[in-house]
Amino acid sequence: MKVRTTIRENAERPKFLLLFLALLMPWLASAQIEVKELKIVQGLNADVVAEDEPYSNYFVQGIDNVMTGFYVDEKIEEIGLPVMEKMPVASKTGVIYDIDYTRNNALMLSYASGFSHEGTLEFITPIVTPQLYLLTVSGDGASTFKVVVNYEDGSNSEVNNIKVADWWNPSTNAADHNGEGFWGLHRMNRSNDTMDQFIGFSLYDTKIACDDSKKITSVKLTLTTGNTSGPELSILALSTGDTPVEVKQECLNVDIVAEDLPSKQFTTSGIDRSGFVFVSNNLSTESEEVAGGLPANGVLNSAFSGATYHIDYYHLNAARLDNDNPTATLTFDEEVKANTLYILYTACGGSRQIEVTYNYNDGTKEQDVFWCKDWYSATPEGDEAIYGLGRIYNNALVADYHFRLMEAILYPDLDKPIESITFNNIDRGGYIPIIMGLSCLQTPVSGILNPLDKSGNMANTKRRFNLSGQEVGDDYKGIVIVGGRKVLQR
Repeated sequence: MKVRTTIRENAERPKFLLLFLALLMPWLASAQIEVKELKIVQGLNADVVAEDEPYSNYFVQGIDNVMTGFYVDEKIEEIGLPVMEKMPVASKTGVIYDIDYTRNNALMLSYASGFSHEGTLEFITPIVTPQLYLLTVSGDGASTFKVVVNYEDGSNSEVNNIKVADWWNPSTNAADHNGEGFWGLHRMNRSNDTMDQFIGFSLYDTKIACDDSKKITSVKLTLTTGNTSGPELSILALSTGDTPVEVKQECLNVDIVAEDLPSKQFTTSGIDRSGFVFVSNNLSTESEEVAGGLPANGVLNSAFSGATYHIDYYHLNAARLDNDNPTATLTFDEEVKANTLYILYTACGGSRQIEVTYNYNDGTKEQDVFWCKDWYSATPEGDEAIYGLGRIYNNALVADYHFRLMEAILYPDLDKPIESITFNNIDRGGYIPIIMGLSCLQTPVSGILNPLDKSGNMANTKRRFNLSGQEVGDDYKGIVIVGGRKVLQR
């Protein structure tokens, strides 16, 4: 295995290189050299950006504790259902559901003309679970229904007299919404696209006990109360609690969530006889700017490299290297050749060296290191993708705008496609690096020469640095770094 070391950043990395790269970026753009973001498909284990309040609900691990991390620059009051990009999503009771707003997404049971008071939801894949959760809504009054759970061996179990309250519950007190998966929702009249003046509609989590020694293939649901005047009961999604359950599309008979306008075009039925439907949050939000946040759309254009990163605030978006999990391997959606690699990162607990291993597609590996700096700095140091961020600490926003995301530069072997990259937190202790994105500078097009050689150093640069980042002369004995390469100087 090859081993090499790159020059440390800033205090450790020579400042002329930072200045040179800053001057180089416009030239790269004009030279049509592609900076490509790498899509990470495996290896992320943390969400360090809170997109809503309470902040702690939107972190997974956070940066230095579960309630510390970044936030977005727009505070959004959401009074619709979560946007599709957030799916699958946890309800307020913690049950995970997946809803597709672009097609029929519910089974409606009704005694009204054109509907049936019973229906069956067939599972795409049989499942084993001790319970099922049904996300339900009842328009025009409360509903009572029964469920028959059908198992693969031909047997079944029945649950009777299940009650679902009417969807209108205007209370703003959380204690009054026990068992409600989503509440405080807006609704829209699909006949004229007007939002109701009232906000206070709900979806209910309905729990059904099942035999966990058998595989469930379907559930049959029967509305047991009502007449042609109502109520209308809709089942919008199923879950085992932590995993959404997929049902066959042909079992669903209505689309009751408008994801765009006109709502009549994007839904097929009202939830009640008045024709009201739920809306996606992209149609029902109020927002205000928040200083020190990351871009609300998740698109970060680096001030250092010019690379564009897409940060997914709704799912895992970082590899957190702590004492319990000091190593992470990030796998890409496709192999990539690159002569320069940019790493979007932050860290807490100080600055340390991080070990990097390039895993090439021919089975070979190559080691590298970079100096990973703390997320706080009183002034910008030049290698920040974004500087001036605030942070959330102990579940509260702190107006101290000295935090940052940085980029490190590494130089893999251009001749070998990289399958994945492994990061190792060598020192550990209380130091926690956070890897949030990767991009690369690929081979120049149209025969244009890259002013950096394959090692990433400027031509004819002979400055030498020891492993502590201090510049040394020709008379120094030992291992030195020359243009990003580790060399034994005798």
